[in-house]
Amino acid sequence: MAYIAQLKKSTAWIEGCQIEVKRYALLDTDFISKTHSVQDDGGNHLIDRVMELPGYEFFCHAQIVTELNRYNADAPVWLREKIETQKIKSYTDQEILESLSLVRGPLACATYTQMLKLACDAFSKDYFSEHYRALEDADYAAISRGLFERA
Repeated sequence: MAYIAQLKKSTAWIEGCQIEVKRYALLDTDFISKTHSVQDDGGNHLIDRVMELPGYEFFCHAQIVTELNRYNADAPVWLREKIETQKIKSYTDQEILESLSLVRGPLACATYTQMLKLACDAFSKDYFSEHYRALEDADYAAISRGLFERA
């Protein structure tokens, strides 16, 4: 599984207009935990070096703080500080659904459910059915935001 998903910054031309494409990095629990654990003799963490990469915007899911508490006592404190100082942008399920609603309209919940299932399948084949049972048999075309948020 990739630790950082990225879109490289470049310049594109579309119908005579120059558009700048930015670099984005989606940080996951495992990546943050491991790179926070690696440090040099001066106590400098590898994750801080990653954060210095020029031209990147860093993102994570809000649940990662909770997940980090299971693995690494210091990493959640580090992550909260980066979120508070807006060096990492953290999104909740509700914020993601709101953004998807702008693009996908009534299909936002179905879209997010499919994204969630794909992410779960990459982790473990049975993870989605074990942890999101209410969504497993849902009619994705008719799934409601209320059902999604309860699951």
